Amino acid sequence: MIFGLVFLLTAAGITHLVLPGAFVSAMPPIIPAPEVAIVLTGFLEILSALALLYSPWRRLVALWLAVYFVAITPVHLYVAWYGIPMFGFGNPVFLWARTLLQAPLVYWAWRIARAAEPWRFGWRGHVLALAAIYNLCFGFWAVFFPSQAFAAVSLPQPNYPELWQCIGMIVGVYGIGYGVAVVDPKRHWPIVLVGLLGKVFGPIGFCYALWRGSLPLSFGVILVTNDLLWWVPFAAILWSAHASKKE
Repeated sequence: MIFGLVFLLTAAGITHLVLPGAFVSAMPPIIPAPEVAIVLTGFLEILSALALLYSPWRRLVALWLAVYFVAITPVHLYVAWYGIPMFGFGNPVFLWARTLLQAPLVYWAWRIARAAEPWRFGWRGHVLALAAIYNLCFGFWAVFFPSQAFAAVSLPQPNYPELWQCIGMIVGVYGIGYGVAVVDPKRHWPIVLVGLLGKVFGPIGFCYALWRGSLPLSFGVILVTNDLLWWVPFAAILWSAHASKKE
């Protein structure tokens, strides 16, 4: 049951990365930067498949997948309702069958979550696991698709995309660190501290670039998910580690 879903997710993720153009027409107009969304979902599906193989993470990942399958259902409904061909198939039966497939996928993920051993790492582990997944996804995206972030906010392409790729590598390495810290967040508080400092200095650097006119305000949207979103949970982890040492 687990390996079947792993195979399905891996195949879907690779298809998103190899043939992103095939999915562009399927994206509703409300979704900004559809190419970016397609690539990110591809990485999420592959990383989720890999994480599903790690038994201590299985329940959390399976629950996340159940939510994910529900979240992408409106896109499938959009395709079926407007009869948008997918991979050359525009038959309504195929399109609606593809949409209705989301229900058994949700049930499949939920069954795996029920059968998995409980998540042992508490709310701190949840935060760091999500941070690890996000950083790895962002790192892959920045390394392999360095132009998309600039195209999404209508910026000219950088003269040295290698610099942006280096940033992606650094972000990805942070993700590995967060994954290690999941096992014992209080013990590995220095990793969390370094991560929080990076998430504070990043917005400061952006504000300086904005003041100088080097970057537009629109580029700052990336700070919301990269930095600002994690300030409170990371600070809470550090505070709990400090409190436990005092005890």
